[in-house]
Amino acid sequence: MLSEKDLRQMRMATTEAMPARASLERRFTTPDGYGNQTEQYSRIAWVNCRIDAAKAGHEDTQGSKTTANAEYDAFLPYGTDIQSTDRLVIGTTIFEVIEPTPPTGWDISNKVRVKKVL
Repeated sequence: MLSEKDLRQMRMATTEAMPARASLERRFTTPDGYGNQTEQYSRIAWVNCRIDAAKAGHEDTQGSKTTANAEYDAFLPYGTDIQSTDRLVIGTTIFEVIEPTPPTGWDISNKVRVKKVL
């Protein structure tokens, strides 16, 4: 059985081995002064990450146009606070969070399903 010390060391090693650095951005809404709300993103942290192609994607159909939407699995350091309204920005590429997976006690990283926007 792994000790807490072993898990901490594995989590640190995993975080250090993640090849990319991403801006973790959270969506906030603010009043626009005219009775409406404006949405904007603000960086809340820089995080190490790894993006892998997910095994499944889906297609969106609007009218006669069908667009394939590739989904990815993003791996972040264990304990990263990430929500379904967040996004990751790596360089000029934006990945919106589809579904964060709650971590369990034996996980060494957080897994999050994302879709590529740009």
